[in-house]
Amino acid sequence: MLLATASLSAFLVTGCGSDDDDGLSKSELVKQANAICKPHAEKIRAASGKLLAGGKLPDQATFGKLAREVITPQVLAQTKELRALKPSDDLSDDYKKYLDDADAVAAKMEKDPSVITSSANFKAVNGEAADLGLSRDCYIGPS
Repeated sequence: MLLATASLSAFLVTGCGSDDDDGLSKSELVKQANAICKPHAEKIRAASGKLLAGGKLPDQATFGKLAREVITPQVLAQTKELRALKPSDDLSDDYKKYLDDADAVAAKMEKDPSVITSSANFKAVNGEAADLGLSRDCYIGPS
């Protein structure tokens, strides 16, 4: 009986069956991810606002410079920071897909800044962000 009690105690102490190792809950993941995304989105909005001030659309070279120097680096920095978050097992695959797709879209923007002119190029990745419950600050490009 003493051996059975010791075995049961060891089982409970090691946390078998507990959710301590599951990673961040959905609400905690959303809270932390949104906090990461917000400053990146603010930098993009500020730079875009300056470029679009006065209501005149920029020429292609100026727009490309914004995409290469501000938007793409901010998206890549954001996804790098987001990768440090460890979601629970039930969210892990969806979260990783969102991050992988965000990086893929950023790579496309790097090669061709005009990608950002169409919301269709961001529909899937922004849908993934929405499905995870992330704020619009975690969306990429126009939505």
